[in-house]
Amino acid sequence: MRITKRKTPQLLFIFIFVILSVFGFIAVRAAIISNREAEREAATILEQQIAYARVNFAFRNVGVMEINIEEEGIFRPLCEVMLRKNDLGIFGDLYILLLMYEINTGNTLAYETVIEYFSQEFEPDGSLRLYNNGNHPEIYAYVEWMWEGNRWRNEFVNFVDRIIGVLAAYYRYNRDNGASRLRISDLTPQMFRELARVPHVIMDPESCISELNLTNLQE
Repeated sequence: MRITKRKTPQLLFIFIFVILSVFGFIAVRAAIISNREAEREAATILEQQIAYARVNFAFRNVGVMEINIEEEGIFRPLCEVMLRKNDLGIFGDLYILLLMYEINTGNTLAYETVIEYFSQEFEPDGSLRLYNNGNHPEIYAYVEWMWEGNRWRNEFVNFVDRIIGVLAAYYRYNRDNGASRLRISDLTPQMFRELARVPHVIMDPESCISELNLTNLQE
């Protein structure tokens, strides 16, 4: 009988210790799972921010040359301040980007497709509209190409300079015939395409500039 009395507190202590150990194990496991979920959520958010930043830079929808994930890694409608709509109501810079892409790759990304893509933050199913979510292969191909070798930073400027150079050469060649000086903001998509087909800034206007007829493409 006395043995039972001595063992009772010991058994109670062991029981409490086991219960506390179980609860401790559960608490530690819950903390580990919570940390892992937080890490996965943070990684997912970072992937989304990178996707937003890439698509914004690829379409020149931001105004800086270095990426700030927190500022640029968000959904942005097409920005008229950065891309500038021309006098015809189109994003001239955007059209030139798509033209450069087509000339260099042979792939066509329609201007209207890009306008529609940036018009919505969410897909019809409620998920985020990201260029790499599998729903926009044409946008994906363009963005990935633009990021190869920092094309979004270098080649666009050179391409625009080439068009401006051809436009200036065209004016010099035709001014005696009454041609008016055109600004790049005056150009229609058809005129951009006509200017871009000239392979380089013409030193001898007779070779290619004489074949251009921008007047018929102004409407």
